[in-house]
Order: sequence, then C-alpha cells, then structure tokens
Amino acid sequence: MQFKLSVLFVTMATVMMVSCEQEAGPVGRWDLTIYKGKRSYPSWFEIEKTGTGLTGRFVGKVGSVRPLTIVNYQNSKLFFSLPVQWEKFPGDMEFSAVLNGQKFEGTTFDEKGHTIRFEAVRAPELPCSNKTEWGLEIDLLAGEWDVRNPDSTNGWVLTEGVLENKPPSTDLISRQKFTDFVLTTDVYLPEKSNSGIYLRGRYEVQLNNLPPEKTGDTGIMGALYGFLAPDTLFETPADQWYSFEITLVGRCVTVKLNDILIIDQREIPGITGGALDSNEGDPGPIMLQGDHGPVKFKNMKIRPAVNSERV
Repeated sequence: MQFKLSVLFVTMATVMMVSCEQEAGPVGRWDLTIYKGKRSYPSWFEIEKTGTGLTGRFVGKVGSVRPLTIVNYQNSKLFFSLPVQWEKFPGDMEFSAVLNGQKFEGTTFDEKGHTIRFEAVRAPELPCSNKTEWGLEIDLLAGEWDVRNPDSTNGWVLTEGVLENKPPSTDLISRQKFTDFVLTTDVYLPEKSNSGIYLRGRYEVQLNNLPPEKTGDTGIMGALYGFLAPDTLFETPADQWYSFEITLVGRCVTVKLNDILIIDQREIPGITGGALDSNEGDPGPIMLQGDHGPVKFKNMKIRPAVNSERV
C-alpha cells in the first residue's frame, strides 16, 4: 500500500506540474535553438502578460535584446514578430510554433526567405546562492584554448603572460567549462575598441571605453550587454589596464571594476547575442570576443565553485 501511494503521489505531482506548465502557456523565458541545414544557432525570448494581452522581448543570433511587436497565443499555437536589428531581412522577423509538451516547435525564415525550423524549451531558473565554497584557483592563460571558427583568421597571441588580439580575428574559447565561478583578469583596450568576456559562453560582460551616450548604459564597460547596466558609472579612458572580478552563481552576477562594485548580485535574464549556445542549464567555457576590436588580457584566473547552496 505504501508503495502504491508513493507512486500515486508521484503521478499526481507530475500531472500537476504538466498542468501548471500548460496553464502558463508561453509566459516565461525560453531558450531557443534555430536549425539551418547542418548548423544551429542560439536565440532567446521572454513573454509576459499585460493588462491587454501578451508582450515580450527577443535576443537573436547577434545584437542585443529588443521588444516583440506582435505576440499571439491561442490553442497552443504561438506567433510573434519583431523588427530586424543587424539582420538583413526585407521585413519583420516572424516565428510560428506549437507547444508540444514542454517544448515549442516551429518555423521561421532565414534572410533569403527559406523556411527553417526551431525549438524552444523553458529556460532554467538558476537561482542564486547564499553559500558558495570556492575551489582552487586556475590560471586560464596557462590552459588550452580553441578558436571559435577555425576557417577564420586567428589574431590571438600570448606573449610573456599577455594575451593580445589583433583583428581581423575570431573568438577564443577555453577548453575547460565551468558552472559557478569567480573570474579575475586585467584588461587593456586601445582607443574606441570593443570586446567582451562571455561567461559560460553565453552572457557577455562588455569591454569598451565609450561613454554611455555612445552605447547606452547596458553597452558600456562592465555592463551585461543589453541587459544590466552598472550601478556605478565612471569614465574608462583608453590605453589603460583595468582589473575585473566577476562572480557568477546561477543567474546572479557580481562585477567589480578596479575594486569598485558596479553590479551587485543581479539576475541575468538570458543569453547575449553571439552566445555559443542557449543551453543555460549546462556548464560552459569562458569566451573572449575577438571579432570586434583589439584587446589585451593578463592575470586571468578562475576559481570554480565546489559547492553552491541554491536559494
């Protein structure tokens, strides 16, 4: 009897979970994978309820988060559209999908008008932690790295402990993958340069020396590109070394720039354009953006978490 009751409770809990998911419909955050031939690339979207219906926002293959202009959902069928940003579409981008269990399956169009398919799964919550134990420090520049696109030019050179990128170049990806960690590094940018550090290969900490009026608050030095602006803004002149300490636990990020706390345990909603993938629940590498501008790194160390109590 006890075994049968246990099975019954598990079954009821599963039914209740599925029912809640169906009732929520498209509301929430979704990790999107778009398939084009043998290749795939990540995207992300979020849908929220309003007093008059649904609204949302989207992150594409490249670029920053942008609002959806149309969102319709009825009988498990979802449609949304949005204007182009960096894409070369003749008109708005359109996505149509059907909710199949816990996944949206649907189609969109590429820049030549060909139909391509996509899948979207609910993004994991990835809660913060109020107790994290850190492991031993790893010297990342002494480790192994791969270029993102082997067919592109590799402008990365490591000389006497300084890793320098001289464009044209592709991105650089650490072979080691991480979940929660503290990353420290020194960064040097020449005038009007632009780069980034992708945490788990998905969330970009912006590196540039442009003022907010040129980039917006979520595009300046130390911002989580497109999503989180620094709480403390100050000038970051070119041709100087800057120190970063970046802590990522779950979705919560803390950023110190030159020992000044500029982002304090704030939640990252979703991936950045240019991410390696949208598998937010998986460990990921450190990726250094190489296809924008010249940049130098030194003293790049990481301390992975050995235990995180999520809240």
